[in-house]
Amino acid sequence: QTDGNPLLKGISTRENSFPIGLGSFQLTPIGGFFLYAFRDENRSKGNIYEATYATEFNLGKLTLYPQIGIEHFSKNYTRYFYGVSAFEAANSGYPAYTPMEATNTTLSVVLEFPITGNWISQLYLQRKKLDSTITESPLVDKKYLSSSYITVAFRFE
Repeated sequence: QTDGNPLLKGISTRENSFPIGLGSFQLTPIGGFFLYAFRDENRSKGNIYEATYATEFNLGKLTLYPQIGIEHFSKNYTRYFYGVSAFEAANSGYPAYTPMEATNTTLSVVLEFPITGNWISQLYLQRKKLDSTITESPLVDKKYLSSSYITVAFRFE
């Protein structure tokens, strides 16, 4: 969202994505494969595709799940979120920019450890390398995104 950000004056507010789609998880002897296909039902009307491979390592009480993946954004998605229209360029001082499709790569790890009984905690860390189509946008000043979170969950067995 650009409201209240003086650096983005003249740039239209982007609505949050509202992806709806299908996903699949396939467990194999060499690890798990996650496949997702989404359509953003909000303003962009773009498509998002994801593919991730994950494996598991047990290290005593700690379980490690390294993951590698890719995500692909359609041109409608990237144009809505990272593009600068001629109208916005005239009002903002940013150059007009029309991005094409983008494919980002991700490296992630989940660290899981027991708390008590069926209660577990997970620490999730991810590093995403953004496609040049995104990083060349005048609205973007990063080449990588990092994210993390910690959860407490109950595992039904």
